Amino acid sequence: MADRLPELTAPSENIGGEQRRPFLNFAGIRTATLVTDPWTHAVIRDTFVDDTARDALSSTYPTAGFQRLSQDDDKKQFTMEVRNDLDVREGDLCPWQQFLAELWSPDYLKAMTELTGLDLDGAEIHAAFYRYPPECWFGPHTDDERKLFSHIIYMAPEWPENAGGRLLINRSKDMTDICDTVIPQAGTSVVVVRSDTSWHSIEPVDPQRGLTRKSIILHAYKPGSNVDFYQR
Repeated sequence: MADRLPELTAPSENIGGEQRRPFLNFAGIRTATLVTDPWTHAVIRDTFVDDTARDALSSTYPTAGFQRLSQDDDKKQFTMEVRNDLDVREGDLCPWQQFLAELWSPDYLKAMTELTGLDLDGAEIHAAFYRYPPECWFGPHTDDERKLFSHIIYMAPEWPENAGGRLLINRSKDMTDICDTVIPQAGTSVVVVRSDTSWHSIEPVDPQRGLTRKSIILHAYKPGSNVDFYQR
């Protein structure tokens, strides 16, 4: 499928005799605080090893190849843009080549297992880029019941608190029933452990700001889910 990992350089490979530095802060993921109120999730403020790693990715986030999707029924309500193609290359040293390899590495799955306590053996992994231009949003939902967790990694370098687009940690299907909010700024990520009560939503992006909310999300599904992942 389009969101499968392309053939990428392993994070530990030497390029020109120089060891590549990692992007993901695995220790920060493993030791993040897992919150259980109102449902299980974690907000990770130090997703990347440093600001240089963060900026290298946010400044080269894809600008093309997105498909606009909308849904408005009793299951979900949203308008957003998605790119399933993960093959982001700009020469051998493209930062995304290494970063995506890290997301598919045993070290990443081990860190997520330690954080969440989930058994990820044989989990079906998918990922995609997501953009929310002005007025895009996502109503309260709990995610596909086949899903184990989602890891939402934000990529917008600057995001004012009043620009909309915040992730809302909801207590119920009521979008105004808010327990917490997360500003979608690069360096921050959120792990959503799926349950029947894991209500979350994204408030509309303020059209007056002219900003686009950017992220890459890794989704882990139960083994054998055979997810038809945004193939529209």
